[in-house]
Amino acid sequence: MSKFTMFFIIIVAFFIGIPSAIFGQEMTKKEENKEGVFRAVHLVNLNSVENEAEFVAILNDFNKVVAEVGYPNIRYNVWKERGDREGKYKYIFESTWPDQATYDKVHENEKYQAVFEKYKARWEELVNEDVYSRYVPLN
Repeated sequence: MSKFTMFFIIIVAFFIGIPSAIFGQEMTKKEENKEGVFRAVHLVNLNSVENEAEFVAILNDFNKVVAEVGYPNIRYNVWKERGDREGKYKYIFESTWPDQATYDKVHENEKYQAVFEKYKARWEELVNEDVYSRYVPLN
């Protein structure tokens, strides 16, 4: 067996056997925080298909604020029902949060509240129905 092959095997074994030694507290932190992770999901019907672009633009403004508050990896993602299916809700938007404290910090932030107030009336005009649920990981 060559020295390179032996070295490679030792490195792979080290990565598999002692991940916290390699990845440090970040890996441990993720595992500890798994309990608090949740996904917020809104099932939505718009009043008109013509409102899609404005609906997405509003959520993108919220995404900008969430990034400014310090969480660029948390986003509201918008999904549209595929045209060949029949479901009660035509759109969803969702976001995944590491914990309730982060969710609260963002939603209570002054900038976030300003965007919320800016679009509140228009949002109510655009959205016909909105069902909110939270989901937690099972695996």
